[in-house]
Amino acid sequence: MRALSFDLLENLIAAPQDEPEERDASRLRLAKIAGRVYEEELTPRQKNCVYLCVICGESTVEAGRALGISPQAVSVHVKKGMDRMGRILRYCIL
Repeated sequence: MRALSFDLLENLIAAPQDEPEERDASRLRLAKIAGRVYEEELTPRQKNCVYLCVICGESTVEAGRALGISPQAVSVHVKKGMDRMGRILRYCIL
């Protein structure tokens, strides 16, 4: 699975940026968009799995135990949630 990171998202911005202030503004803009996409576009289960595995750094086994589902189900929810976020963020940025 390819992780969705700010570095990857910055590569999607069309114009190269030289100034640190511009990079900081871009990161802030990406963070706001990502937060909004997370809140509004993911299912509750996807949010839980993405939060535990991506944001908190728990393994799929730990997240599965916390949520009462299998590690495989956690992986599927994380992948679908990250794919959805990636598609929407690419659309918003390009």
